Amino acid sequence: GIMSDTVLDTLLRKYIKYSPEHLTFCWHGGEPMIAGLPFYKKVVEKIALFGGPKISTYHLLQTNGSLMTDEFAKFFKKNRFYVGVSIDGPEQFHSKQRFLNNGKSSFPLAMRAVETLRKNGIEPGIICTITKKNCKNAKDILDFFVKNKLFNLSFSPVAYVDSRKKDGNDLVLSSDDWFEFLKDLFYAWLSYNDSNIQI
Repeated sequence: GIMSDTVLDTLLRKYIKYSPEHLTFCWHGGEPMIAGLPFYKKVVEKIALFGGPKISTYHLLQTNGSLMTDEFAKFFKKNRFYVGVSIDGPEQFHSKQRFLNNGKSSFPLAMRAVETLRKNGIEPGIICTITKKNCKNAKDILDFFVKNKLFNLSFSPVAYVDSRKKDGNDLVLSSDDWFEFLKDLFYAWLSYNDSNIQI
């Protein structure tokens, strides 16, 4: 469930006590937007209340984009949230490994989230998960991001799967797979000769 007010208050007061000038929050894992806009509004209000006017805060939120709205995007812009969207390259790769609860690909919603964020003045970063299913396609993946003017990129390998899960081992990369992907990505990036592309 969503964090109770008591737990949130205790967490924020302790964090501010140990870091009275600057706070960094990373909203990540699962889908953090499920907490809802009222939760994030409460977080921002309580930080201002407990920390006072001099405190600075950096929020990083990583999302699959499925719940992005104009209201969320406006809030993120106003409160200086850095937003990352999880996109695993072009649709044919993304749709092999990212699904919504209804079994459909999250790709259309992720791309719509990018447009919603841009419309509201936020240029999102991208986290692209590299698996056994897309690791041989570094150039196609980079070409897709460049074509869509997505230039702030992070690539994350699937190195292991929780042993309690029944599936996912078909996604795990070997160290050789990861090395080959990074090598191919480097040469693809080099061929663009464009300092706007940040990896």
